[in-house]
Parts: sequence; structure tokens; C-alpha cells
Amino acid sequence: MGICLSNVTNAHILNNTITSNLNNNPGIFLESSNGELRGNIISGHTNGIHLGNSSPDIGDNTITGNLYHGIYIGSGSLPNMVGKLAGNPPLLYPVAGYNDINENGGWDVPNSPPDNDGSEIFISFANASMDKGCNSIVDNRVPTGNLINTKYLMSGESLIPLQVSAEYNYWGANPIYPLDQRFNNLIVNYANYYSVPCTLPQGSSGGGTALFVTTSDSMIIDTLYSVESEIGNLSSTESLYAVAEEKFLNADYENAEDVYNQIVNSNDTLFAKLKAYQMLYNLGRLKRKSPAYFDNLKSVYLSLSQSTNDSLLQKVFSQLASLSLVGQTEYVPAIAEFDAVVQQNQGTEEAVYAEIDALTTALLLAPDSSLGKGILGKYAVTDISDYTNRVGNLLKQRVGSSNDNREPIPTEYALFQNYPNPFNPSTTIKYSIVKAGKVMLSIYDILGREIVSLVNEEKQPGFYEVNFNASELSSGVYFYRITTEDFVSTKKMILLR
Repeated sequence: MGICLSNVTNAHILNNTITSNLNNNPGIFLESSNGELRGNIISGHTNGIHLGNSSPDIGDNTITGNLYHGIYIGSGSLPNMVGKLAGNPPLLYPVAGYNDINENGGWDVPNSPPDNDGSEIFISFANASMDKGCNSIVDNRVPTGNLINTKYLMSGESLIPLQVSAEYNYWGANPIYPLDQRFNNLIVNYANYYSVPCTLPQGSSGGGTALFVTTSDSMIIDTLYSVESEIGNLSSTESLYAVAEEKFLNADYENAEDVYNQIVNSNDTLFAKLKAYQMLYNLGRLKRKSPAYFDNLKSVYLSLSQSTNDSLLQKVFSQLASLSLVGQTEYVPAIAEFDAVVQQNQGTEEAVYAEIDALTTALLLAPDSSLGKGILGKYAVTDISDYTNRVGNLLKQRVGSSNDNREPIPTEYALFQNYPNPFNPSTTIKYSIVKAGKVMLSIYDILGREIVSLVNEEKQPGFYEVNFNASELSSGVYFYRITTEDFVSTKKMILLR
């Protein structure tokens, strides 16, 4: 796994390359965490990004070549994949959106989870903000070999048909699947879409205005430039959010809190006010508010969870109520609430997320021996190493690849340097193939004459190696070349007797 966060209020995961060829676990896993995931390159994992009870901003990431999905949006999550209005008057900034999510999933994997349907984005008892997101969600591959399903761009699971607003994104052009057939178990509003990918705003030279994302100690950690876009008429709530977002991104937490309070006290819908309710919890953690602050929040969240019939809002507010106990440093009662979720939802991802919450909270208590008594004893952790091992095992069982003997699937074509080099008289050549097809691998002398053909056959996607024995050749420089329909590469090797 690349990055795993639990109960982190305002994470900034920026401009990382998170790659692997093992496909064993998610690239980024967030549980009960928020913040921003921007500018990352993620490939070679089970899911590029996996969220549980988390609603981060997701922007300008390149997510490709992952085993199951580009993004898995797990229970209780509502990530933002749309630019944000900020300032007064407001401008639109690509805090989120502009993601390139392409060619993830679709592989025939033994013992894979039920959600392995080839979709780029999978939404499980959750949702996502995607309308006017300028995201590029593409899979133009045609099934072949053990690449068996490239039909779905988005898929999901919920008790009732889930509706996702996703206009003004780019969906590519698959040669065999029409766009209206590329959404599974979801009602996706995609009627207005871009015919070409959006271009990310590039600096003030493009006419944009700078917005600085700042930490509480005034360190600038991200710079964004506004998008030239028609904003139109805004509701009073949207205008307040724009003011609050600018203050929050600039770490002006005191004034941001005042504006979010104006939003939650307005007459707008509960869904429209959800982000403000979430931000009041985040600000409480960031400002180290008193237990009384979190006790009040817990009462509000419980009341809201009981007053709505929306299952997603119920999950979000119930989770916030339990997290408010952590904010009060009431760790044992918080663990008891997380355990109740585990017991009521055994065998589900919701139970896994709650168990991670319980272990994370227990880490705050270690080495308090009181935790080792009764039902709470099963969550007792001795130290950070014990914690990471237990969380790792949970994730491997639920969100990782369950077949340890499966050959990894490469995310790019490659011809590797032979080893050993120089060699006498034999050496090994390794290469990787992304798409099934004809593969040729040959050895040439210094004059470009073919000496021997090592491979000349159809190959499935995978990693390969071949031995070359040069016992009948004289010392000198030789070349080896791989040729496929989409890839050609040549490297030099030295035979030294």
C-alpha cells in the first residue's frame, strides 16, 4: 500500500507517484479522513484510491492500471470531484476535478471481490460530487485474453437505485460500447459531456488568479489558479460556501467557522448543509476545541441522523457522532460504538471500517490497561507496530488481493536490462506485456543482423523472462529488441569471455 490514513482530519496528499507491480492493496486508503488528494500518479494497486467514511477533495490525479478500480467509494463516503468556488466575488478553482481515471480493472482475477466488474469508479452505499467536474473517465480497451470486462465506466451497489450527477465530464469513445450502456446499477446523469478532455488551468499566464492553500502556521503547501468559467447565479448558500472555503483554505479557521455556522443555521436542505456540518467537526479537531464543543456536536449529529430518511446522510451523521466522542477524548465509549457497528454489520465493509476506527482509537489509549477488560479487550494494541500489523491484515482480507499466488498484471510495456551484464555465456532477459498479442524478441549483432529469435508467439498480459545462451558466439556487443503491436524497445548487452 502507498498511503493509509485513519481519522486524519485535514490530510494534504499532493504530487506523489504511488506505483507498484504487486496489485495487493490500495494506492491510497482513507478511513474517517478528509482533506485533499491532488496531483498524484497512482498505478499497480487493487484500487487506486479507496475511501471508507471519507469525503476528501480529489483533483488532478492520474489513476491508471489498477487491478479492480481507479476509485472505490466505500460506505459513508461523499468525495468531491468538482472545482470549488472561493472568494467574494467567487472564482472557480480546480481544488478537485480534472482527474484522469483510465484503463483500470477488467481483469479475470481468481477469488476477486464481488465488485470486480471492470468499472473505473465503484460506489458502494455512498455517492460522489461530479457534476461539472471536468474529469476524464475513460476505458477504450477491447476485452481480450484475461482482460474480460471493460464495459463499465461507473458501477455501484445500494439498497435503492443510486442517482449520480455527472454532467460535464469526458467519457472517451470505446469502439464497441455505446456510452448509454457504460453505467451499471446506477442512475447517472451524463447528458451533457465534453467531446475532448478538459485542460487544467496553468498559472497566471492563462488569466487565472492564484489561491494559496495554507497550513495553520502560514506555510503554503499548494497553489491553484482560477478557471475561466461562467458561474451563473448563485444561491445564498453557495455564496456563503465560497466565502467559507477561501477562509478555510487560507487557514483562517476562526472566520471560516463563523460562515459554516451561518450555513447550518440557514433554511436550505440538509444535503446542501452537509459539508458545513462536516467542516464544523474538522474545525473542532484542527482548533483543539473543548470536550463541551464535541459533546454539543454529537447531540446535533445524532438528532440529524434520526430525522432523515436518506440512508447516506444517516451513515454520515452517525459516523460523525461517534467520531465526536474521540474529539471529547471519550475513547472507551467511542470504541464501544464502533464495536456495535462491527457486531451489527458482520462480514461487510462497514464492519471493517468500524474495526479500523476502533483500533485507531485504541492506539490513543495504549498502554492503558483498562482497555484490556471485557469486550474492548479485543481492540487493545500494544504499540504502533501492533496497530499497523492488525490494520494491514484487515485491509488485506477486505480490500486487498486475496490470491497471493496470482501473477501480478503489469501496468506498462517494458524491456528490462539483461542480467548479468556483461555475461558469459548466458543471461536472462525480462519483459512485461500489457495487452494480449504477438510478441517478438530477437538478438542482433553490432551490424544489425539477427542472430537468434528468442520469442515469436502470442502472449497474454504479464511479466516474462527468457534465458539467452551465447556459448557459440564470440565476445562483443549485441543488441536485443522486443516488438509488439504497441511497443518496440532495444537494449545493449555485452558478451565477455
